Amino acid sequence: MSKKSIKEKKTLEELLEEALVPEEEQPYEVPENWTWVRIGSIYHFIGGGTPSKSNSSYWNGEIPWASVKDVKNKYLYSTQDSISTEGLENSSSSLAIPGDVLLVTRISPGKSTITKIKTAINQDLKIVRSILGIPSFFTWAYFTNNINVIENMSSGTTVKGVKLEELSRLPFPVPPMPEQKRIVDRVESLLEKINEAKRLIEAVTNLIQDFRQSVITRGCFGQLTAEWRNQNSVKTSANELLLQIIEEKKNIYSLQCLIEEGKKKKPRISKNINSIDFSTIKWSIPKEWVLTNLGTVIYDFQYGTSEKSEYNYNGVPVLRIPNISDMSLDFTDLKYLNSGVIEENNTVKNGDLLIIRSNGSRDLVGKTAIVENVNQVVAFASYLIRMRPVIVEPKYILYLLQTSRVKEQFFSKAKSSAGINNINTEELSSTVIPLPPLEEQKEIVRLIERQLKCIEELENQCKLGGQIIEQLPKTILNRAFRGELGINNPDEESAIEIIKETLSKQLC
Repeated sequence: MSKKSIKEKKTLEELLEEALVPEEEQPYEVPENWTWVRIGSIYHFIGGGTPSKSNSSYWNGEIPWASVKDVKNKYLYSTQDSISTEGLENSSSSLAIPGDVLLVTRISPGKSTITKIKTAINQDLKIVRSILGIPSFFTWAYFTNNINVIENMSSGTTVKGVKLEELSRLPFPVPPMPEQKRIVDRVESLLEKINEAKRLIEAVTNLIQDFRQSVITRGCFGQLTAEWRNQNSVKTSANELLLQIIEEKKNIYSLQCLIEEGKKKKPRISKNINSIDFSTIKWSIPKEWVLTNLGTVIYDFQYGTSEKSEYNYNGVPVLRIPNISDMSLDFTDLKYLNSGVIEENNTVKNGDLLIIRSNGSRDLVGKTAIVENVNQVVAFASYLIRMRPVIVEPKYILYLLQTSRVKEQFFSKAKSSAGINNINTEELSSTVIPLPPLEEQKEIVRLIERQLKCIEELENQCKLGGQIIEQLPKTILNRAFRGELGINNPDEESAIEIIKETLSKQLC
C-alpha cells in the first residue's frame, strides 16, 4: 500500500489569524462592527491569457475578450477584441460573468471595472469574485479608492505590474452586510449627483464659449455700439479712413524704398484689392461703416524665419505656434536663434498680429495673437504670418479675426496637403471685413474687453467649481471606507461573524 502525504487542514483560529489584519497594520480606524481582513482571504483572483495569434480560428469569434484598453469606465459593456470558443479552450484565458469585477494588474495596475457582459480576459487582468457576497459596486469602489496604493505596490522597468501575493495582502475593511448595501446605495446616489453637476458645469462652460463669441461678433459688426453711434459723431468717416490708410501705406512704402535703396530685394506691400464683389456679402452692418478687405488695412503679410531654433541657443527669441495663446502671446516656451542678428522682416513690434498659417489641426490654423509689451528684438517662425495694421485699432482686427463670418472665408479658401491645413497671404489679404470709423473701433474694443472680463470671471468660477467637483468622488469614497457617511448602525451584527461563517465552510 503506497503511503500518501496528507496535508493537515488548518483550524478556524489559524484561518482567522491569516485573514485578519493586526491592529498595528490597520490603515485607519473604522466602526467597531467592521472588520479589517486581508483581501485575499475573502476574494478569489482568477487570471487570464491570450490565445495564440498565429491561429486565426481562435480570433474574431463570439466571445468578447477584455484587455487593459477596455477598462475605461465603471462598467464594461463591450470589448474591442473577441475570441472563439476554441480560442478560449486552448488558452489560459478565463471567462468572467456579468457582475464580476475586472482588475488591471499590469500596464495600468489598479484600474477596475464591473463587467455587464460575459467576457474572457487576457493576462493583464484578474477576475475578482467575493466569497462573502460583497456587492460588485463595493468591490469596484474599494479598488478605485486604493488605485494609488496598488500603483505604488507595482514594480517593473518597462511594464509595471503588481504581484498577486502582494495584492492578496491588501487590508480590506468589511462592514456588516446590511451596511455594505447602504454604502453602495449612498455612494451610487452621490456619484450620480456629481456626474449631473459635471454635466451642468460642461453645459455652462459651452454657454460661456457661445456668449464670448456672441460678444465679439456683436461688437465687430456694430450691435454693441448702436447707442454710442446715436450719441457721438466722428471726425473721420469710415470712407475717409479708408483713403487715409491707402495713402499711409504708400508713404510707408516710399520710405522703405529709400531706406533699402540699392538692395536687390524691394520692400513688400499688400495690395488694395478693389475687385471684390461685396454684393455677395450678406452681413448687416451700420450704414456709417464700409466693407473692405483685410489686405487694405494691413501694410504687409510677412512669413517668419525658417532658421533653426533651440532652447539652448543664446540668440534672438523666436515666437512659434506654441506661443500663440488665446489672442495673446505666451512666452513660457521660447526657443532661440543661434545668432543675435535677424532681418527686420522676421521680427515683430507692438501692435503686430501673428496668425498660424499651417498645421495638422484645422482648429489651430487661423489662431491669432496680438504682440504687446515687447521691448526687445523678437523673431517669429515660418509657420506664422505677421500682419502689421495701418491706422486701425489692432485689437479690433484681432477680435474680427475671431468671428466665424471672417474665419469661414479663409477656411473656405484654405488648402490641405498631406494632412496639413494651410492658408496663405493672398487668401488672408482678400478676406472681406467691415471697417468702422477709428473712434468707433476703439469704443468697440473697450466694450468687448469689459464684457470679456466679466465672462472670464464667470469662467474662472466654473473652472474652480469643476476642480472641486473632480475631487468629490475621491472624498466620498474615502469617507465611505472609513464608515463616515452617517449610515453606520452599531447594533448590527459585526462583520467578523460572517467572516467566521465563511471560513468555517473551508474546514468542511
